[in-house]
Order: sequence, then structure tokens, then C-alpha cells
Amino acid sequence: MFIAPSDAATIFSSKFQNTIAEISETSKSDVTESEQENNTCRTSWNRNKIIELINLYKCHEHLFKSTTIRKDKVWDMTAQKLPTHITEQIKNKFKYLKQKYLEKKDNMSYKSSGASGIKFDYFNKMDDIFGQDPDVHPVSTASSLQGIQLAAKTSSIEKEESSCNTDEEMVTKKSEKLKIKKSKSVKQRIYEQNYKDREAKKEKRRNELIAQQDAALQILKDIAVTFANLSNIQK
Repeated sequence: MFIAPSDAATIFSSKFQNTIAEISETSKSDVTESEQENNTCRTSWNRNKIIELINLYKCHEHLFKSTTIRKDKVWDMTAQKLPTHITEQIKNKFKYLKQKYLEKKDNMSYKSSGASGIKFDYFNKMDDIFGQDPDVHPVSTASSLQGIQLAAKTSSIEKEESSCNTDEEMVTKKSEKLKIKKSKSVKQRIYEQNYKDREAKKEKRRNELIAQQDAALQILKDIAVTFANLSNIQK
């Protein structure tokens, strides 16, 4: 069957253009997804987002204290209201805010002794949530003792309580350090797994792109051979 040169050029040109379009679309998709991943990793917390997070926690406070729903589920519900951040980022950010609140709270207790003040912009909002929490602001159980004859005994009791508080603080700090270390370890594993998944997707797209480029080159070769054969036939 004889194919006119103009028809052959039209057929191969159309096929070549479709292949090039597929390559371009694949490359564009790869770049777009990569940009989205980078934007997610680089999403920062501004003041409005932090205030929104604190307000959401306050709204869900009864759920966090509930014994019928897991805290992870409540964090996921919170994350749905903050789509710019993932659940893990939200949990870590609020833990950091609570830690800074506790530091400010302790600092206020010892400020009369001459300790320099700690600045924490969100103290009032956090205090609305944790201000009456016994774990944060324990209720004093020491009774008011009267009489000069009980002064020495009172002093001894205060020293023992101070010693117990110091021991508890040391245990609490160690526990917090272990939790932070564990949290960082989990976060690191998640980051590494996400990185591996992204690299695997990129490698797959590279291979697809190379295959499409090879197909495009083969089409060019076919066009060249076809025109060469047509030239020989016309001679």
C-alpha cells in the first residue's frame, strides 16, 4: 500500500505530538506534587493559627478529658479544622505551648525571689484552659498552724514538702525528656518513611519519562526512515 508523503508526515506528526504532550503532562504533575510536598513541610505557625489552635483545644477540652474517645481521634478532629498542618504537627505544637505555659507559671511563682520574668504571649489563653487544673495549679493541703510552740514543727514539715516537690519535679522533668525523645524518634521515622515514599514516586516518574522520551525518539527515527523510503520509491 502506497502512502503519500503528506499523509505519512501527518500520521507521524500527530503521534509524535501526543507523546510529547504526555511527557510534558507527566513532568508538570511531578513538579506540582513536589511543590505541594515542600510547601507542606515548610508550613509555619503564625499568630492567628496558634490562637486558632488554642481555641480549638478549648472547644474540644471535654473530649480530651473523656474516657470514651481516644485522644488521637480528638487530635484528628482538630486537624480537620487546621488543614494547613498535619495531626502530628498540631500535637507537637500544642505540647510546646503547654510546656512554655508551665515554664511561665513556675516563673511567676518564683519571681518574688528575684528570678527574671519569662515572656509568653499566649499565657492568658492557656491559663483559661489550665488555670484551674490540679496538675498545673495544685490545691494546697497544708493547714494554717497557730501558736509559737508549733513554729519549729511547721518549718520541718515545709522542708520535707519542699524536698518531695523537688524530687517530683526531677521525676517529671525526666519523664518529659523521655516523652520528647520518644516524640522526636517517632517524628523522625515518619519523616524518613515519607522521604522514601517521595523518592520512590520520583524514581518511578523518571523511569516513565525516560520510556516516553525513548518512544518519542523512536517515532522520529520511524519518520526519518519513512521519508527515506518514500524518496527511494519516487526515484
